[in-house]
Amino acid sequence: VPVFESVLPDVSVGMSLNVGVLCPLGQTMSPGGQDSKDDAAVGSSSSISDRFWLGGPMQLRGFHHKGVGPRTSPKLPGAKGGDALGGDVTWSVGYSLGLPFPHAGLHAAGFRCQLYANAGNLCAYETSFRTLLYGARASVGCGIVFPTPVGRIEANFSHVLRANSRDQQRRFQLGLGMEFL
Repeated sequence: VPVFESVLPDVSVGMSLNVGVLCPLGQTMSPGGQDSKDDAAVGSSSSISDRFWLGGPMQLRGFHHKGVGPRTSPKLPGAKGGDALGGDVTWSVGYSLGLPFPHAGLHAAGFRCQLYANAGNLCAYETSFRTLLYGARASVGCGIVFPTPVGRIEANFSHVLRANSRDQQRRFQLGLGMEFL
């Protein structure tokens, strides 16, 4: 649910909230996953193709695409640091302040600056509400935004405030999309 509002000429404030819960119909969720030592391993009754993913410039800046949440053991073959497993419950919130670009020529071309703060989490269905809330990842940063006919282009520099040791972080990101957190 994105909300953007102009507060002064050429200054805008934006807020976005995303929440998702996956509970397969007619099935019960069983605790644990392939590697129960992974933080909040995903229940075995949900299909990996149905799960939520979190991370990347359009969801949670400062983290790789699918860089947040449960992962396979890094000892197994696959991606460095372990493959993302996704989650059954997710939330993310973002706040942004859009400002005019300081260079007059680039400002006239549509470039804007932004300051932002993002937070979110991704867990198994069985995870407690307390863990879902207090285990959140968070980042702040600044960036340059340029609107195009096919979507918005962002170049961002992030500082991660809170992350899990298995999360995959990314300080500089480029993003192209229709919806950003």
